[in-house]
Amino acid sequence: MIGHAHMNFSAICLQGKEGAKLRSIALLILNMIAQQRHELAHKYCASYLPILLEGCRDNNSEIKQEATRGIRICAELGTSNFKPFVNRILSDLSVLIKEQNRSISEDAKVYDIAVSCIGRIYEFHRDSIDGSKIVPAWLSCLPLKNDLTEAKLMHEQLCLMVGRKDKDLLLGASNQNFIKILVVFLEVIDTDDKLASSQTVRQINMLLRQLGRNIPRTAIDTVLSSLNDQQRELLLPFLAS
Repeated sequence: MIGHAHMNFSAICLQGKEGAKLRSIALLILNMIAQQRHELAHKYCASYLPILLEGCRDNNSEIKQEATRGIRICAELGTSNFKPFVNRILSDLSVLIKEQNRSISEDAKVYDIAVSCIGRIYEFHRDSIDGSKIVPAWLSCLPLKNDLTEAKLMHEQLCLMVGRKDKDLLLGASNQNFIKILVVFLEVIDTDDKLASSQTVRQINMLLRQLGRNIPRTAIDTVLSSLNDQQRELLLPFLAS
């Protein structure tokens, strides 16, 4: 099925709006198969990825969404067949993120899925990339607010990375990303469980208490001055606990 889809992808895209709707449904089906039948996804990953990369360049937002989500699914499989495509995928995703107008709902969803895809590439293929460059760029795109599936996935991943003191988050002596992590966490909990599962929200609250206790007293004013009024109000209870 995957090989057949690759042969017919360009022809379907030339059929206009109706064809695009067919192509997005077909990609959705392929994504479902990849998620449910990992052995097939592993086998056909090298054939499937060119279809997805082609879809990421399509003018239709629905096709771009499903194509980008498919890349995220392939990244999660951790297959070695993914590795030869990593640099091209990251380059294409970078362009895709820059091109999206986030004031347009469909474009904003493409943006979120592309950011999520980069996060999963780091999580499952970190030996093939320079995490010290990828992670700060990824973090700068958070929080995600438009595709709630990807938002919950990425905010859970950020929790895991903070909890394990991931070296590429630069939480060492320099604390270069400390403020940004605080802001993301505060914005996520401010929406209750809209942008994260209830379990992730509980984890964020625990991490905020830990982070709050670790802010040197001499640095608290600097941290607070980096936040807006609402963020400061949310953070203060964690500083006092």
